[in-house]
Amino acid sequence: KPWGYEYVIYNSLNRLAITYVHINNKKSTSLHCHPKKKTGFIILKGTALVQIGIYKKNKKRFKSLSRLVFRPGLFHSLKAISKKGMSALEFEIPYKTLSKPCLIFSAS
Repeated sequence: KPWGYEYVIYNSLNRLAITYVHINNKKSTSLHCHPKKKTGFIILKGTALVQIGIYKKNKKRFKSLSRLVFRPGLFHSLKAISKKGMSALEFEIPYKTLSKPCLIFSAS
Protein backbone atom coordinates (compact mmCIF):
# COMPACT_ATOMS: atom_id res chain seq x y z
CA LYS A 1 0.00 0.00 0.00
CA PRO A 2 1.38 3.46 -0.82
CA TRP A 3 0.25 4.83 2.57
CA GLY A 4 1.61 2.08 4.83
CA TYR A 5 0.57 -1.51 5.50
CA GLU A 6 -2.14 -3.68 6.99
CA TYR A 7 -2.41 -7.22 8.35
CA VAL A 8 -5.60 -9.19 8.76
CA ILE A 9 -5.58 -10.43 12.35
CA TYR A 10 -8.93 -12.20 12.38
CA ASN A 11 -11.54 -13.03 9.75
CA SER A 12 -14.70 -14.95 10.56
CA LEU A 13 -16.53 -15.82 7.36
CA ASN A 14 -18.90 -12.91 6.70
CA ARG A 15 -19.21 -11.99 10.41
CA LEU A 16 -16.21 -9.97 11.54
CA ALA A 17 -12.80 -8.97 10.20
CA ILE A 18 -10.13 -7.33 12.37
CA THR A 19 -7.18 -5.71 10.64
CA TYR A 20 -4.08 -4.01 12.04
CA VAL A 21 -3.49 -0.83 10.00
CA HIS A 22 -0.36 1.35 10.00
CA ILE A 23 -0.33 4.63 8.07
CA ASN A 24 3.00 6.39 7.53
CA ASN A 25 3.49 10.05 8.51
CA LYS A 26 1.75 12.52 6.16
CA LYS A 27 0.21 9.66 4.17
CA SER A 28 -3.49 8.92 3.88
CA THR A 29 -5.90 6.31 2.65
CA SER A 30 -8.07 7.17 -0.33
CA LEU A 31 -11.48 8.69 0.31
CA HIS A 32 -13.66 5.60 0.10
CA CYS A 33 -16.65 3.82 1.57
CA HIS A 34 -17.71 0.26 2.26
CA PRO A 35 -21.25 -0.08 0.89
CA LYS A 36 -21.95 -3.37 2.63
CA LYS A 37 -19.88 -3.06 5.82
CA LYS A 38 -20.09 -1.21 9.10
CA THR A 39 -16.51 -0.10 9.84
CA GLY A 40 -14.89 0.88 13.11
CA PHE A 41 -11.43 1.94 14.22
CA ILE A 42 -9.58 2.11 17.51
CA ILE A 43 -6.54 4.36 17.20
CA LEU A 44 -3.70 2.54 18.97
CA LYS A 45 -0.75 4.90 18.45
CA GLY A 46 -0.27 8.36 16.98
CA THR A 47 -2.77 10.92 15.77
CA ALA A 48 -5.05 10.64 12.76
CA LEU A 49 -6.73 13.38 10.77
CA VAL A 50 -10.00 11.79 9.67
CA GLN A 51 -12.20 13.06 6.87
CA ILE A 52 -15.80 11.99 7.38
CA GLY A 53 -18.02 12.41 4.32
CA ILE A 54 -17.16 13.90 0.94
CA TYR A 55 -16.46 17.47 2.08
CA LYS A 56 -12.76 18.20 2.66
CA LYS A 57 -13.55 20.70 5.43
CA ASN A 58 -15.15 17.94 7.55
CA LYS A 59 -11.89 16.71 9.12
CA LYS A 60 -11.24 15.98 12.79
CA ARG A 61 -8.17 14.89 14.79
CA PHE A 62 -8.26 11.67 16.78
CA LYS A 63 -5.56 10.54 19.23
CA SER A 64 -4.67 7.17 20.77
CA LEU A 65 -7.59 5.18 22.18
CA SER A 66 -10.13 7.14 20.14
CA ARG A 67 -12.97 5.03 18.76
CA LEU A 68 -14.62 5.67 15.39
CA VAL A 69 -17.60 3.94 13.80
CA PHE A 70 -18.77 4.50 10.21
CA ARG A 71 -22.13 3.38 8.89
CA PRO A 72 -22.20 1.44 5.62
CA GLY A 73 -21.77 3.77 2.67
CA LEU A 74 -20.17 6.66 4.62
CA PHE A 75 -17.09 8.01 2.87
CA HIS A 76 -13.98 8.32 5.02
CA SER A 77 -10.22 8.78 4.81
CA LEU A 78 -7.51 8.54 7.49
CA LYS A 79 -4.26 10.53 7.42
CA ALA A 80 -1.37 10.06 9.85
CA ILE A 81 -0.15 13.36 11.31
CA SER A 82 2.31 11.96 13.87
CA LYS A 83 6.05 11.73 13.09
CA LYS A 84 6.03 7.95 13.51
CA GLY A 85 2.73 7.53 11.69
CA MET A 86 -0.38 6.08 13.26
CA SER A 87 -1.61 2.57 14.01
CA ALA A 88 -5.16 1.36 14.46
CA LEU A 89 -7.33 -1.71 14.66
CA GLU A 90 -10.01 -1.78 11.99
CA PHE A 91 -13.21 -3.74 12.59
CA GLU A 92 -15.50 -4.60 9.67
CA ILE A 93 -18.92 -6.16 10.01
CA PRO A 94 -20.99 -6.99 6.89
CA TYR A 95 -24.30 -5.24 6.56
CA LYS A 96 -26.33 -7.46 4.24
CA THR A 97 -29.27 -5.18 3.45
CA LEU A 98 -27.28 -2.54 1.58
CA SER A 99 -26.61 -3.29 -2.07
CA LYS A 100 -25.67 -0.03 -3.87
CA PRO A 101 -21.97 0.45 -4.69
CA CYS A 102 -19.98 3.54 -3.65
CA LEU A 103 -17.55 5.45 -5.84
CA ILE A 104 -13.91 5.53 -4.80
CA PHE A 105 -11.86 8.74 -4.93
CA SER A 106 -8.09 8.86 -4.82
CA ALA A 107 -6.34 10.51 -1.90
CA SER A 108 -5.28 14.13 -2.37
